[in-house]
Amino acid sequence: MVGKVGQAMKLINNEDSVVGVHTLNREIKSLLQEKHPKAETPPADILLPITAPQAQPVIFAEISAELVEKAALHVQGSGGPTHLDADGWKHILCSKAYGKLPFQLCSAIAEFAKRLCVEDVNPESLNEFVACRLVPLNKGDDKRGNPGVRPVGVGEVLRRIVGKVVIGVIKDDIQEAAGPLQSCAGLESGIEASIRAVKRTWDDPKTEAVLLVDADNAFNRLNRKAAIHNIRQLCPPFHQYLKNTYQKSAKLIVNDTYSCQIIYSDEGATQGDVAAMAEYAIGIRPLINILASVTKLGELMQAWYADDSAAAGTLKKLQEWWDLLSVNGQ
Repeated sequence: MVGKVGQAMKLINNEDSVVGVHTLNREIKSLLQEKHPKAETPPADILLPITAPQAQPVIFAEISAELVEKAALHVQGSGGPTHLDADGWKHILCSKAYGKLPFQLCSAIAEFAKRLCVEDVNPESLNEFVACRLVPLNKGDDKRGNPGVRPVGVGEVLRRIVGKVVIGVIKDDIQEAAGPLQSCAGLESGIEASIRAVKRTWDDPKTEAVLLVDADNAFNRLNRKAAIHNIRQLCPPFHQYLKNTYQKSAKLIVNDTYSCQIIYSDEGATQGDVAAMAEYAIGIRPLINILASVTKLGELMQAWYADDSAAAGTLKKLQEWWDLLSVNGQ
């Protein structure tokens, strides 16, 4: 009824398991809390030695008011805790009704984005920037009758705009760091290539089975300290931005009719953050490298899309791959 025909068609044709939004009762609030574990100190053996040089600030010189305006034109979705949605930000940043003021604001946002990428920013000054509304999506009941919950953090549109600008500038670095096996980091037609690779391996007479794995609550359980540390080595241009936006626990605001509850995001990457997929993709690159040791002889192949993975090959090699994943994927 508001002219968003494309989104309406996507909703009608959606085959996702999500069927709506949960009513915020005591059980759902408890599940949301369980989905956001406390931060843990990472084991020393999973931290990569830092040998890569720091990223040069000149990389981000191309961040400009024009890029901010372009990102604002393509951003979508509802607002964060302030409820100022994407359409509101488009009007503020792209409207000609305000003369030169939108361009000046875009320039200020561009300078802010550059600063997040090249220097340490006091985390206290970013509390509102990284805060999110926490929405419990309904995935339907599981086989035991327990409600399925997918927690999605709806951050401020400004954070999405800044994230789009930063990711756009270092897209090639992110794809290289994530590697060819992880197809969720923006690699063009990456998921199609993964599907074809698994299908081709399945058709091979030597293949005895395919193992599909979906990690439990993966985005919220990724060790944040280890991921940011390792990204300093694997993708230096991405490190400072993630360090600034994830160095402190973010407030996740759960609102219902009568109360407001705050849950803190201590681990992982907030689903709904533009940078979350890239952070997760690079963050588990060391795990994928460990598992690749099983695939060297050609008896097994693996493919990944975020926390969903597939391995195909002989039963013996699949057992070795699964054992490695069970131990190192905790």
